Amino acid sequence: DGVFSGLSLISYDGGKTDAVSAGDSAVTVSCRRWNHIQLSVRNGQAEVFLNGVSALKGAVCRISDAAVSVGSAPAGMKEVRGRISGLTVNSEVLGEKEAFEAYQALYPAVLLDTIDYSDSEHLDHNIWLPGSKIDGVDVNWTVEENPVMDARGILRETDTACDVHAAASVSTAYASASKEFVFHIEGSSAQENLQKDLRCLDADM
Repeated sequence: DGVFSGLSLISYDGGKTDAVSAGDSAVTVSCRRWNHIQLSVRNGQAEVFLNGVSALKGAVCRISDAAVSVGSAPAGMKEVRGRISGLTVNSEVLGEKEAFEAYQALYPAVLLDTIDYSDSEHLDHNIWLPGSKIDGVDVNWTVEENPVMDARGILRETDTACDVHAAASVSTAYASASKEFVFHIEGSSAQENLQKDLRCLDADM
């Protein structure tokens, strides 16, 4: 299978899509989303798993203290563009079954980490929660009873200020995860809500 010298993800169609392939492997992954990468080395043989699937194999010619790097690149190669959400080093060699289980166990929590309400400390607009999906997976929301926002994420006509506690949860056939959010809402009168609606109409026209 040749000599393993590192993992390079390259566009296999000239950049026409967001998919990249691992070297000459038939396994592809998508950009702009989380991907799970596992490297296992046993008796001089390396194997790379992408999202729980074996993608590359090869012989390791040597391993020294300078041979392993994460996030940096050899001379002439581009640096990694993205964020590494976690790194684990195991004392035992993990195979395909363990790679698949690790990917599935982390997947729901990582999906929830992509939800970001940057204006949550001063939320002044509706957020439509029913039917939410991430990467094709359903996101279920619960909103604690409060005077300023209903269970759908629609703001009520009230001048009461309140912190709204909501929780998002994702479940797959293999794992589940949940994440809590706090939205601070100052509240607004009927007149203020009407003005917001008019501004939205102006923006749409």
